[in-house]
Amino acid sequence: MRKMHFSVLPGVIGTGLAIASLAFGQPVAAPPATPKAATVDTGSAVAGVAASVANTFTYLVSWDASLLGKPYTGRVYIVMAAARSANSEPRTMVNNWFQPPMVLSRDVAGVQAGAVVEIKAGADGVLQFPADPAKFQARFGKPSKVRIQAVARVSRVGPVPGESEGDLYSEPVDVVVTEGGSMISGAAVDLENKSVVLKLSRTVGATKFPESAKLKEFTMISPALSAFHGFEYTVKAGVSLPDGWSEEAVASGKTWPVVYSVTGFGSAHASVKDMGRKFAPGCILVVPDASNHDG
Repeated sequence: MRKMHFSVLPGVIGTGLAIASLAFGQPVAAPPATPKAATVDTGSAVAGVAASVANTFTYLVSWDASLLGKPYTGRVYIVMAAARSANSEPRTMVNNWFQPPMVLSRDVAGVQAGAVVEIKAGADGVLQFPADPAKFQARFGKPSKVRIQAVARVSRVGPVPGESEGDLYSEPVDVVVTEGGSMISGAAVDLENKSVVLKLSRTVGATKFPESAKLKEFTMISPALSAFHGFEYTVKAGVSLPDGWSEEAVASGKTWPVVYSVTGFGSAHASVKDMGRKFAPGCILVVPDASNHDG
């Protein structure tokens, strides 16, 4: 049976995401006042550092009514990635195709503010990526520091959990794991019960379109998509105007050909700013926002 030693220091670092198994419990205790240490079993089948962290702890996720006043229905995530810089956040790596983080997630319904959601790898209803933790280690090697964040997906239209407007996220927690021991900072850690507290404390703001004299954002309510989704659905497009375009020229009756460019997967309408006028010179260039809740 493999064992690892965990030392705990109080403190907070960064900003963040979370998800795994679900339950409701008592309010979370405050962080310990002094450093503590204990030895915990990680299990002989655990593969590597991040898998040890994922499988050892239960993650306790909560939020205040001031952040989200109504009962929450949606998906909660626990995201784990190597801490590659002082301010790196796992939530910003969810859409990373080449070095994706380890993710635990679960759908919940009607969770009240102040309730605690318990997330545990391997519990019923919990999704895990990658399914084989060893693949995470093969992709990342053995990071000396694993950073953990909790996220609640609130946006009904944004494509990336933790980066879409309205999504909630926690401060990140760092776990340093070596053969000799581990250090956890930034959360209330109960070593006896092997739990880590992650409180959703921040909301993702709106992304501002980079408008200028030649770059404009077009928005409209789509009746068809609103009827399909059951709520008012706004579609967007980025517009790049050619040399010679002006309100006066339009009023005089001048016209320009229009080129529509639909972006590849993972891009959005703001990418029109990077296309430059060498692409379709003399034309009005329109880039629709093809992103949606599913990607």
